[in-house]
Amino acid sequence: MRERQTLPIVTGTLYPPPYDQPCRARQRRKLDDAAGLTQFGVNLLRPPPGIWSSQRHWHTGQDEFVYVLQGEMVHVTDAGEEILKPGDCTGFNAGDKDGHHLQNRGSAEALLLEIVTLVARMAVSIPTSTWHSRSGHPPCILTKTACPMPTSGGAPPKRKIEMKKLVFCAALLLSATPASATLKVGDKAPDFTAPATLGGKVFTFHLTDALKKGPVVVYFYPAAFTKGCTVEAHDFATAMPQYQALGASVIGVSHDDIATLNKFSVSECQSKFPVAADHDRHIMKSYDATISMLFSYAARTSYVVSQDGRIAFAYSDLDPEGHVSKTLKAVAGLKR
Repeated sequence: MRERQTLPIVTGTLYPPPYDQPCRARQRRKLDDAAGLTQFGVNLLRPPPGIWSSQRHWHTGQDEFVYVLQGEMVHVTDAGEEILKPGDCTGFNAGDKDGHHLQNRGSAEALLLEIVTLVARMAVSIPTSTWHSRSGHPPCILTKTACPMPTSGGAPPKRKIEMKKLVFCAALLLSATPASATLKVGDKAPDFTAPATLGGKVFTFHLTDALKKGPVVVYFYPAAFTKGCTVEAHDFATAMPQYQALGASVIGVSHDDIATLNKFSVSECQSKFPVAADHDRHIMKSYDATISMLFSYAARTSYVVSQDGRIAFAYSDLDPEGHVSKTLKAVAGLKR
């Protein structure tokens, strides 16, 4: 399985100096190569603060779609500027001569999913307003060869497409942002009852009953056995003695069925904490923890619910690394 972290990173652009400067630190991973796609390109763009996604441009032969996964970008077009936040998207038709790009004017790194159609020859035109006015040169047109399209004279080149690679691309989308804002600190935590499993043994989890014993960390994750969710489960399992020392418990929630979670609770959760099956998605929806445009899946969102049944802490991020440390800190703060 080729994970996001192992795909090659391309830093910078093909623009000549000095026009490469605003995009020089931009990072890109080509996800379409990992999945063996030939009909459209999928890129994961990571512009640091102060960096542009590209020079302003338009495509003569490609449709383009951009979805903001993380951070905040300023969308610049001929019509003006607008701010795009996680869950926002934009798109342009081939031949639409609206020079556009995205700028990261914030203080945090952004993460963008870019999807473009592939044609035998791709031409990208840089608007006159970008280069001509500053250099005296006419608009620049960059042309390069894309993946060859099948012809009527024969079958397309065969390429081995492993299902695990396709699963990786799906997993990336499942790590996206919540469909709406998470519940706020002080909000009443929705009570819920759900089938759950601990160490492969099925039982019924009641949030109200768990809160009688202490604060509860309720964490939502997209899908069992995907890489990020496995990392997160391992982290929670390792930290369980610390949660227990603070009088807290942990419950993981996903859309997976109980049969899948029985295995996940043993192998990845290491029988240290339970995971609940939210097969009809009513729990994740009540906690505003579904993924934008993919409402069947939970976003990676963690809550600390205090014993009075209110939200004491909320954190949502596609990166699994910070969820344990931040919720532990929040639980410890309840003891002060």
